[in-house]
Amino acid sequence: MPPTKVNPTYLSEMTLTARQNNVTFQLTDLPQSGQQPCVYAYRLKGVDRTWQYIHGERLDISYNALPPGDYTLEVRLVDGQGEAKEEVMAYGVTILPPWYLSVWAKIVYLIILICLVVWVMKFWMMRRRLREEREAKERIMQESAARSQFFDNLSVQLKKPLTSLFGAVLNMLRAENDTANMRSLENMRRDVVDINSLMYKALDMQQTSDHKASVATTTIDIADFCRRAAEDARAKYGKTVEIGYRTNVPKVYADLDVARLQLVIDQLIDFAARNRAADSAVSIDVSADKDKVDVVVGIPGLTIAEADMPFVFNRYFSFGGNAQTADVNTLALVNEFAKQNGAQAAVDSDSEGTDVTMTFASAYVESAGQEAADSKPMAAKRNDADSVDARLLAKITDMVEAHIADSDFNVTRLQESLEIGSKLLYRKVKQMTGKTPVEFIRHIRLQRASVLLREGRFSVSEVMYMVGFSNSSYFSKCFQKAYGITPAEYARQ
Repeated sequence: MPPTKVNPTYLSEMTLTARQNNVTFQLTDLPQSGQQPCVYAYRLKGVDRTWQYIHGERLDISYNALPPGDYTLEVRLVDGQGEAKEEVMAYGVTILPPWYLSVWAKIVYLIILICLVVWVMKFWMMRRRLREEREAKERIMQESAARSQFFDNLSVQLKKPLTSLFGAVLNMLRAENDTANMRSLENMRRDVVDINSLMYKALDMQQTSDHKASVATTTIDIADFCRRAAEDARAKYGKTVEIGYRTNVPKVYADLDVARLQLVIDQLIDFAARNRAADSAVSIDVSADKDKVDVVVGIPGLTIAEADMPFVFNRYFSFGGNAQTADVNTLALVNEFAKQNGAQAAVDSDSEGTDVTMTFASAYVESAGQEAADSKPMAAKRNDADSVDARLLAKITDMVEAHIADSDFNVTRLQESLEIGSKLLYRKVKQMTGKTPVEFIRHIRLQRASVLLREGRFSVSEVMYMVGFSNSSYFSKCFQKAYGITPAEYARQ
């Protein structure tokens, strides 16, 4: 109801605003000549609990700071004997509430309160969900770490007897002259190779350079070892891939991790077979002098650009349009094996092809006056793994892998760890990998995820947390974009 704007003298009620809450009522009395002024009893319903009395020539009734509400002033005449008459005169007063106490304001307050309650509930539920996810992640990470530790320990424990068995079989083959026994020992050697390969796939798949297990070495004849590896490759590929082998020494010995050497040679031959030019032969050359022995795998048709040569040993380097499909760069595994065995790895490339060389310190060489195998002259581009850019990319890769389970590790953290500017980091990573720093970090996470999923030891959720993702839908989206299938489908392959 709007405030009253007419003269209140002739009204029986009136409406006032919240600011008009100081009210004075004036009563009029016209007594006859010589008559005493009347006495009146009054009360304001809503304020007074008892009747109040007023008399005299000035009949003013005042109320100050009345709160908003409806009031009724009642007035009764009191006779000379103090008796109040039955007749009551009434006047209604309504004081409107201020705007912030109006009905519409209260509706707005109610809406705000409801929204606040809903927000508090959602915030509480979100906090609870985040806490549950954090606890689940911690539990999964602990279980994954324990499982990884178990498999690592199992791998180490199995490698020791397998390496000894491998070396013993090779030594018996070298010393045996009986044809039947040699055939049995060769079958045993192939069984050991198969067991070694299966154990690698099951327990030791694509281990990176942070693996700290000690290297168990065995003295082997590398020339004979590579010859048998070539024969195994011929049996594997048949007529589809020609495998050539040659050496300039009949026997050359070195102390090596024979089980890992078998895996590296097999992977390197497989890499060469996949990346060679069509109808070209993969070559394996062994050459030695009194101090060292070189094992060279030739890949005809594979040309590596000069700008890419410093990065061929990076674990996440890809070979452009060639058929490189392994989750971790094969050449990186070759280089890591060489470092673990105190050897050196090198890559030479020209317009005709690429040579991958592993150079080992030889224990001793048996020479028989044979002519050295012809080596292909190569005015080649040689990789410089110690170049500034190569070292930077290796440092970036190691830094990301060291924090791969940390979902908060991002480009800013990487930049702070490397102590270089954001623009320089972006330019260098883009130049070396063709990816932005964000894309390169995600690429490494997804590559590691593909390895873990293929191993089959961990669930998709465990792998997601292990590689630094915290949202399953985002992980699945990124993985499917990179590999064309979901993580669950990839794990079932």
